[in-house]
Amino acid sequence: AGVQTDERGYVKVDAVMRTNVPHIYSIGDCTGKMPLAHVASAMGIT
Repeated sequence: AGVQTDERGYVKVDAVMRTNVPHIYSIGDCTGKMPLAHVASAMGIT
């Protein structure tokens, strides 16, 4: 899909979890932000 990743393999996202590909968002552990289930759940809701 052409989604960019960082040097550690995590998906690069902006402040609202958008990737570089239009209409594709990334949440949870694959972003490398906060690898916790409740954080990922909250990311998916907002």
